[in-house]
Amino acid sequence: MSSIQNNLSNHSRLFLRALTLVSLAFFLNASSALAGGKTVIGTELNYVAEVQNNSPRNLNGAFGVDPYIGREHKILKLVYLRPELKGSFAFQKNYTAKRMTGGLTIGLPLFISPSASIHGGYGWFTNENAIRQSGNTWDVGGALETRVAFVGLGVHFNYVFTPTGVPAWAQAGGQLSLRF
Repeated sequence: MSSIQNNLSNHSRLFLRALTLVSLAFFLNASSALAGGKTVIGTELNYVAEVQNNSPRNLNGAFGVDPYIGREHKILKLVYLRPELKGSFAFQKNYTAKRMTGGLTIGLPLFISPSASIHGGYGWFTNENAIRQSGNTWDVGGALETRVAFVGLGVHFNYVFTPTGVPAWAQAGGQLSLRF
Protein backbone atom coordinates (compact mmCIF):
# COMPACT_ATOMS: atom_id res chain seq x y z
CA MET A 1 0.00 0.00 0.00
CA SER A 2 1.21 3.48 -0.71
CA SER A 3 2.01 5.84 2.12
CA ILE A 4 -0.73 8.14 0.82
CA GLN A 5 -3.36 5.47 1.43
CA ASN A 6 -1.95 4.63 4.87
CA ASN A 7 -1.90 8.30 5.85
CA LEU A 8 -5.45 8.70 4.53
CA SER A 9 -6.84 6.53 7.30
CA ASN A 10 -4.61 8.12 9.97
CA HIS A 11 -4.86 11.83 9.17
CA SER A 12 -7.94 12.54 7.14
CA ARG A 13 -11.03 11.48 9.08
CA LEU A 14 -11.62 14.94 10.53
CA PHE A 15 -10.84 16.64 7.21
CA LEU A 16 -13.23 14.39 5.26
CA ARG A 17 -16.04 14.86 7.76
CA ALA A 18 -15.52 18.63 7.80
CA LEU A 19 -15.44 18.76 3.99
CA THR A 20 -18.68 16.80 3.77
CA LEU A 21 -20.42 18.98 6.36
CA VAL A 22 -19.21 22.23 4.78
CA SER A 23 -20.38 20.99 1.37
CA LEU A 24 -23.78 20.08 2.74
CA ALA A 25 -24.16 23.44 4.45
CA PHE A 26 -23.02 25.29 1.33
CA PHE A 27 -25.31 23.18 -0.82
CA LEU A 28 -28.27 23.99 1.37
CA ASN A 29 -27.48 27.66 0.74
CA ALA A 30 -26.49 28.38 4.32
CA SER A 31 -24.46 31.36 3.15
CA SER A 32 -26.73 34.29 2.28
CA ALA A 33 -23.80 36.01 0.55
CA LEU A 34 -23.94 33.40 -2.21
CA ALA A 35 -27.72 33.18 -2.53
CA GLY A 36 -29.10 33.12 -6.04
CA GLY A 37 -26.91 30.40 -7.52
CA LYS A 38 -28.10 27.69 -9.90
CA THR A 39 -28.90 24.12 -8.97
CA VAL A 40 -26.84 21.63 -10.98
CA ILE A 41 -27.83 18.00 -11.47
CA GLY A 42 -25.50 15.76 -13.41
CA THR A 43 -23.86 12.43 -13.89
CA GLU A 44 -20.47 11.12 -14.94
CA LEU A 45 -20.05 7.88 -16.89
CA ASN A 46 -16.61 6.40 -16.27
CA TYR A 47 -14.10 3.92 -17.58
CA VAL A 48 -12.33 2.65 -14.45
CA ALA A 49 -8.73 1.39 -14.15
CA GLU A 50 -7.34 0.02 -10.90
CA VAL A 51 -4.02 1.53 -9.85
CA GLN A 52 -1.36 -0.56 -8.11
CA ASN A 53 2.18 0.66 -7.48
CA ASN A 54 1.34 3.88 -9.37
CA SER A 55 0.59 1.93 -12.56
CA PRO A 56 -2.93 1.62 -14.05
CA ARG A 57 -4.14 -1.87 -14.99
CA ASN A 58 -6.74 -2.63 -17.64
CA LEU A 59 -9.83 -4.09 -15.98
CA ASN A 60 -11.48 -5.37 -19.16
CA GLY A 61 -14.31 -2.90 -19.40
CA ALA A 62 -14.76 -1.85 -15.79
CA PHE A 63 -17.13 1.09 -15.52
CA GLY A 64 -18.74 3.46 -13.07
CA VAL A 65 -21.53 5.99 -12.68
CA ASP A 66 -21.28 9.10 -10.47
CA PRO A 67 -24.52 11.11 -10.09
CA TYR A 68 -24.23 14.47 -8.34
CA ILE A 69 -26.25 17.49 -7.25
CA GLY A 70 -24.87 20.87 -6.31
CA ARG A 71 -25.44 24.59 -6.12
CA GLU A 72 -23.28 26.70 -8.45
CA HIS A 73 -22.35 30.27 -7.48
CA LYS A 74 -20.43 32.76 -9.62
CA ILE A 75 -17.89 34.83 -7.76
CA LEU A 76 -17.28 38.24 -9.41
CA LYS A 77 -18.21 36.60 -12.76
CA LEU A 78 -14.64 35.25 -12.88
CA VAL A 79 -15.01 31.79 -11.34
CA TYR A 80 -17.75 29.55 -10.08
CA LEU A 81 -17.83 27.50 -6.90
CA ARG A 82 -20.08 24.46 -6.74
CA PRO A 83 -20.45 22.64 -3.43
CA GLU A 84 -21.92 19.28 -4.26
CA LEU A 85 -23.04 15.91 -2.97
CA LYS A 86 -21.99 12.94 -5.06
CA GLY A 87 -22.69 9.23 -5.23
CA SER A 88 -20.26 6.87 -6.89
CA PHE A 89 -20.81 3.34 -8.11
CA ALA A 90 -17.91 1.43 -9.68
CA PHE A 91 -18.29 -2.07 -11.09
CA GLN A 92 -14.86 -3.54 -11.58
CA LYS A 93 -13.58 -6.98 -12.54
CA ASN A 94 -12.69 -8.03 -9.00
CA TYR A 95 -14.81 -5.77 -6.79
CA THR A 96 -17.64 -3.27 -6.58
CA ALA A 97 -17.52 0.09 -4.85
CA LYS A 98 -20.20 2.43 -3.54
CA ARG A 99 -19.21 5.85 -2.20
CA MET A 100 -21.06 8.89 -0.83
CA THR A 101 -19.05 12.11 -0.82
CA GLY A 102 -19.34 15.85 -0.47
CA GLY A 103 -16.98 18.25 -2.11
CA LEU A 104 -16.27 21.35 -4.11
CA THR A 105 -15.78 22.08 -7.80
CA ILE A 106 -14.18 25.34 -8.90
CA GLY A 107 -14.13 26.44 -12.53
CA LEU A 108 -14.28 29.20 -15.10
CA PRO A 109 -17.80 30.12 -16.31
CA LEU A 110 -16.91 30.07 -20.02
CA PHE A 111 -18.45 28.41 -23.09
CA ILE A 112 -15.67 25.79 -22.76
CA SER A 113 -15.29 25.58 -18.99
CA PRO A 114 -12.25 24.00 -17.28
CA SER A 115 -12.73 22.94 -13.65
CA ALA A 116 -11.05 21.12 -10.75
CA SER A 117 -12.73 19.23 -7.93
CA ILE A 118 -12.16 17.46 -4.64
CA HIS A 119 -14.59 15.21 -2.75
CA GLY A 120 -14.34 13.36 0.54
CA GLY A 121 -16.62 10.90 2.25
CA TYR A 122 -17.19 7.24 3.00
CA GLY A 123 -17.18 4.13 0.84
CA TRP A 124 -18.24 0.48 0.89
CA PHE A 125 -16.19 -2.01 -1.10
CA THR A 126 -16.83 -5.72 -1.84
CA ASN A 127 -14.21 -7.93 -3.52
CA GLU A 128 -14.66 -11.05 -5.66
CA ASN A 129 -14.67 -13.27 -2.52
CA ALA A 130 -17.55 -11.27 -1.01
CA ILE A 131 -15.20 -9.77 1.59
CA ARG A 132 -16.50 -6.34 2.52
CA GLN A 133 -14.53 -3.33 3.62
CA SER A 134 -15.52 0.25 4.32
CA GLY A 135 -13.78 3.47 5.21
CA ASN A 136 -12.89 7.02 4.32
CA THR A 137 -12.37 7.80 0.66
CA TRP A 138 -11.68 10.89 -1.40
CA ASP A 139 -11.04 11.91 -4.99
CA VAL A 140 -9.43 14.73 -6.93
CA GLY A 141 -10.02 15.51 -10.57
CA GLY A 142 -10.57 17.88 -13.40
CA ALA A 143 -13.00 18.40 -16.26
CA LEU A 144 -13.51 20.30 -19.47
CA GLU A 145 -17.17 21.05 -20.22
CA THR A 146 -18.99 22.83 -23.04
CA ARG A 147 -21.92 24.88 -21.71
CA VAL A 148 -24.87 25.80 -23.92
CA ALA A 149 -27.87 27.43 -22.23
CA PHE A 150 -28.70 25.17 -19.26
CA VAL A 151 -26.90 22.03 -20.55
CA GLY A 152 -23.28 21.05 -19.99
CA LEU A 153 -21.50 18.24 -21.84
CA GLY A 154 -17.87 17.34 -21.29
CA VAL A 155 -15.05 15.00 -20.32
CA HIS A 156 -13.40 14.43 -16.94
CA PHE A 157 -10.64 12.55 -15.10
CA ASN A 158 -10.60 11.58 -11.39
CA TYR A 159 -8.17 9.74 -9.13
CA VAL A 160 -9.90 7.92 -6.26
CA PHE A 161 -8.12 7.26 -2.96
CA THR A 162 -9.48 4.32 -0.94
CA PRO A 163 -9.03 2.75 2.50
CA THR A 164 -6.03 0.50 3.12
CA GLY A 165 -6.58 -2.90 1.50
CA VAL A 166 -8.77 -1.56 -1.33
CA PRO A 167 -7.04 -0.72 -4.62
CA ALA A 168 -7.15 2.94 -5.64
CA TRP A 169 -8.42 3.67 -9.13
CA ALA A 170 -8.38 6.24 -11.90
CA GLN A 171 -11.50 7.00 -13.89
CA ALA A 172 -12.12 8.98 -17.06
CA GLY A 173 -15.21 9.52 -19.14
CA GLY A 174 -18.01 11.78 -20.18
CA GLN A 175 -20.35 13.95 -18.16
CA LEU A 176 -23.72 15.59 -18.63
CA SER A 177 -25.18 18.31 -16.41
CA LEU A 178 -28.31 20.44 -16.25
CA ARG A 179 -28.45 23.91 -14.60
CA PHE A 180 -31.63 25.61 -13.46
